[in-house]
Amino acid sequence: TDGIVVAHRYFGRTGVVSAPFDKGRTATHEVGHYLNLRHIWGDATCGNDFVSDTPVHNTANYGCPSYPHMSTCSGNPTEMTMNYMDY
Repeated sequence: TDGIVVAHRYFGRTGVVSAPFDKGRTATHEVGHYLNLRHIWGDATCGNDFVSDTPVHNTANYGCPSYPHMSTCSGNPTEMTMNYMDY
């Protein structure tokens, strides 16, 4: 038997939620890991997350980057910044 347990402080902007867990994304991100999803940059800079429709990504995005966020990986003009498996 397996499952997921999430503390109440990781669900959005209510009460005493502390940064950087106040965006309402931590639970979704961790459930993605539970479902064997990797970060969108894989295990290395410009790595592979083994999902065919996710573009190659340089590294983690923190906060709310402006669009377009230019990529340093070859073959991709911009990076995906709105993905739950990013930061």
